[in-house]
Amino acid sequence: MSSLFLSVFSSLLSFRGAAQLAHWNVVGRDFYQLHLLFEKVYETLDAQVDIFAEQGRSLGVEIPSSVFNQVPDTEWFTGYDLAEWLLTMCMRYKSELELIRELAEQEKQFGFVNIIEGFLTDSNTLCYLLRSTLEL
Repeated sequence: MSSLFLSVFSSLLSFRGAAQLAHWNVVGRDFYQLHLLFEKVYETLDAQVDIFAEQGRSLGVEIPSSVFNQVPDTEWFTGYDLAEWLLTMCMRYKSELELIRELAEQEKQFGFVNIIEGFLTDSNTLCYLLRSTLEL
């Protein structure tokens, strides 16, 4: 579980960092709408970070410094490019959450499963918000 946990945690931190970067860098005609959306994304993810890390420690996972500073580079021309980038990260994070939920269920870590279920609900909402913004 340790390596999968660290992979998911790294994805969470990357996604959160990317959302904050998008929040700071969005400009243009739809600035306000996208600025608030990106803020909602990083605040939702920020609320998950400490809970996830503490769960990992309770499961015996040591969290190395290498999980930080993992925001991938991207180029963007519009705020919608940033939204598309975040949607890609959201889908990846959601997929990894589903994998770790499966493993936690197999290992009968039901408290952790419940936490992951909440994160999956949040992720479904964030992916929906990002996707619907791109469908305008």
